[in-house]
Amino acid sequence: TRASAAGNRRRVSFGTVPDFAWQGSGVKVESVVAGSPAETAGIRAGDVITAIDGAAIADLGAFSEQLKRYAPGDRIKASGEREGDAFELEMDLTAR
Repeated sequence: TRASAAGNRRRVSFGTVPDFAWQGSGVKVESVVAGSPAETAGIRAGDVITAIDGAAIADLGAFSEQLKRYAPGDRIKASGEREGDAFELEMDLTAR
């Protein structure tokens, strides 16, 4: 179940390092942390995350704000683009 975030802190780990130079919509993945929820789900460097549970992700700030809504153990759907093709993957978030 989804628990409301305590305060304004993000309590979960997605497991990616963003490409801070990315100027497009969404969050481009520069690298994936070994053993992370993202790696387990199949996210790869170069993927662009465009939505989490159907909520559009415009940029890194929106990505972080969306993740504040979740608690460790929550299952989410991450949507995005990989080399021009759309994808949707499920993952179980872990504690940050």
